[in-house]
Amino acid sequence: MDQHECGVSVVANTYFADEYKMNGEMEEMPKPLSKLGNGEWKVSYIGVKEEKSGNENYGSTIMFVARFQRNPGFYVALVMVPAFFINFLSIFALFVNVENLSEKITVGLTNIMAMTFILVILAADLPKTARIPLLAIYVIVGLVIVMTSIGICLLIPYIRQWRKNRETSEKEKLCETSRFGRFCEWLRIEYVMMVVFQIANFVNFIILFI
Repeated sequence: MDQHECGVSVVANTYFADEYKMNGEMEEMPKPLSKLGNGEWKVSYIGVKEEKSGNENYGSTIMFVARFQRNPGFYVALVMVPAFFINFLSIFALFVNVENLSEKITVGLTNIMAMTFILVILAADLPKTARIPLLAIYVIVGLVIVMTSIGICLLIPYIRQWRKNRETSEKEKLCETSRFGRFCEWLRIEYVMMVVFQIANFVNFIILFI
């Protein structure tokens, strides 16, 4: 999940490097790191490091560093799991009876509105940093998956009509009556696309825990 690092630098700019020396040390923590966080964040590291200056006239910089990792339980239960099932049901509904285009557009717009609402909630709650939080990336990728599936779903009826209108040779007609031809006829393209997008949705969900 999300991890953030906060640092406090200590440096003396009014002295030259040969006029002072700083040593960065830490005493033993009075409490273990597991007891320093709160319900939303846990402390994963507290330490001190020394950074050498690129200018020989300046001394080293002592930096005290603390790393915080977000506790995922709240967001998994109230953001990730609902978003996963919303996408799962939307993809399933999109590729069932693809001939009804108006119904598919309605399902797609409803999904986009739901995912956008989740993004609004995250935007109000997550910290405004230069690095996009993983939770926001997860919702955005899920939105892209559904929007792509909507586009594919809208193209399938035209592809099928093109195949019907295409002139078929006698050899192709014979192939369609074979076992492989019957299998290809049974394996409809919308079912293949549904499986592909469901796998993409699942990978997008499970990759956050790796």
